[in-house]
Amino acid sequence: MALPLWANFEVLNICSRLRANLNIAYFLHLFSNPFNPTPGVTLAQFTECAFGGYAPLSLNGLWSAATFVQDGQYELTAVPFVFNCTGSPSGQIAGWYLTQGTSVAACEAFTTPIQMSTGSSFSLTLRPQVISQSIL
Repeated sequence: MALPLWANFEVLNICSRLRANLNIAYFLHLFSNPFNPTPGVTLAQFTECAFGGYAPLSLNGLWSAATFVQDGQYELTAVPFVFNCTGSPSGQIAGWYLTQGTSVAACEAFTTPIQMSTGSSFSLTLRPQVISQSIL
């Protein structure tokens, strides 16, 4: 049985609701321990970065309106999120994760960790997408 194909207006509605959620209660974190997250990932599996100057970022009010990508696909964008290492200790970034309270909402592990030392910075642009596809 094929999955339903959602019309563009409904894909936009879903993406707009995601935007409303992201704009009120989510935080962006960086983690330092290399591992391969699964859909059942928990907060306890992440070791949050601790390089000098690091702090998680609130995503409140930072997301733009959903934009049309192509039929059945909309995405959200925000300004690039920048993390600066302002002193010791140095460290590495193995990936990022979003939290809402004590729940992990999304995450990504990088193929190669990014090294952070005094004066270095890391910029991350997230583009969540809502896609309607029919699978035959």
